[in-house]
Amino acid sequence: MIVIKSSILLSAFYITDHTLKKRGFDKVSSALCAWLYVTSGYYSYIFYQQFQPNTMMVMMILFPLLFILSDILQAKKFNVKLMLKFSLLLTWVLFSHLVSFVVLVTLVVVVLGYKLVVVKNVTFASLKIFVGSSTLTLLMGSSLLYRILIISMSGLHTPFNAGQVGSEEFVKLFTNSTWDATNGPSIIAMVALLLVLISGKLKTDKIVQNLALVEFMILIFCSSILPWNVLQKLPVLGNFQFAQWRYGLFASFIPMIMLMKSISKHNLRKILLVFAILSIGIMVGKEYSYHQEFAQNPVLNARTKDASPMSTTMLIKEGGVTNPTNISAIPDYVPKNVATKSVTFKDDTLNDDVKNELTNHFLVIGKNKVSTKVSPVRNGVSLEVVSYNKKGVRNIQLPIFGYSTLKYNVTLNGNLVPYHVNARGLLEIRAHIYSGDDISVQMVLPKVYKFLLYVNGLAILITIGCLVLMNRTQKLSLSCF
Repeated sequence: MIVIKSSILLSAFYITDHTLKKRGFDKVSSALCAWLYVTSGYYSYIFYQQFQPNTMMVMMILFPLLFILSDILQAKKFNVKLMLKFSLLLTWVLFSHLVSFVVLVTLVVVVLGYKLVVVKNVTFASLKIFVGSSTLTLLMGSSLLYRILIISMSGLHTPFNAGQVGSEEFVKLFTNSTWDATNGPSIIAMVALLLVLISGKLKTDKIVQNLALVEFMILIFCSSILPWNVLQKLPVLGNFQFAQWRYGLFASFIPMIMLMKSISKHNLRKILLVFAILSIGIMVGKEYSYHQEFAQNPVLNARTKDASPMSTTMLIKEGGVTNPTNISAIPDYVPKNVATKSVTFKDDTLNDDVKNELTNHFLVIGKNKVSTKVSPVRNGVSLEVVSYNKKGVRNIQLPIFGYSTLKYNVTLNGNLVPYHVNARGLLEIRAHIYSGDDISVQMVLPKVYKFLLYVNGLAILITIGCLVLMNRTQKLSLSCF
């Protein structure tokens, strides 16, 4: 996990630094800004507290995404290169984290609507670029969208707290800010905003004013100013859970750009350097704190009452989880018929019997729960019966979720057997089994899905190839990479 998260942070640092330099900022300021970006706010929180590579990957491209969006809104004529770049960035977000893609789309739509209706300065060329980028993104992401459609058609449990979108009071977005804030602007972002106000550029610089409007819009989306009690009834938006989680992802990087646009090079370097040194001190403090925590509680198991697996990433000793049924299993997107119970939120945990059967990989035959040895097979799993010697053909429930719109190959000792999804939302076969028998379940990918994967891959390669070819022939460099 540390290697994966570190790799993403290094990539984010390189992309941010390179983008800022391509946009005319000096090398030192660009490097310092990139360093602060990856050592504060959401990145700092995720690196130490959770394992969320999907949202980390979204944040990798926020700087180039904003600059490309700005170029499109200012375009005077149709620009194929801008269209290709924007569609690739959108596709990256789509495949990294679907909810963040929806959040990004809402922000872009609101910005575009504001420019069209209020400012009235969006050109027809800009609209054509947006339409072209959207179409190309749908083409490059069609396999993902198809997969979501097919699985959703089988009937699913909604994400926890679905239909109840929480939000933060606007003032608390600032008063509750921390160095590694995730629900709004980080301390770095707040200081940047304060320095921008002091500089006076907010009154005179059009670019800074536009960036401030976008930042204000993001904070509005994070807050309870928007009627989330109404918006939560809409499809997709009702699955946001907490608005400040979703939009807070975008709340801390724009003030950094505003600061770099507002302060002289000499002063900017000094300010960024001070915060860079501060960030190193904070990192050392965090490392020491976590070292102390590990030293006091080196093994986290299911019986540890005062340690939360949801808030702290800790090493688990092999065999340390003594009672797997105590582990909470959140039923997001499992088949609709799978039994749940309510703990903190409505239907936020799997039923105890279901958790017991799944975590222990039990076959359920009547009132008997039969142990199995689990091993992976291509596109599926193998269940070897440990001990069972009762005679007769019986219904056998497998510890595997069954999605009615998907197809499976179920074999008993290598021979295909019919299956169905039972009333509990799990796969079930009817057969006669003995100790040592092998039941294998493999998912069969839909032909349409496999075809769309090839289409997506080809479209992405062609798009990248076109950009490379255009750069070589026109002797231009990509402004966002």
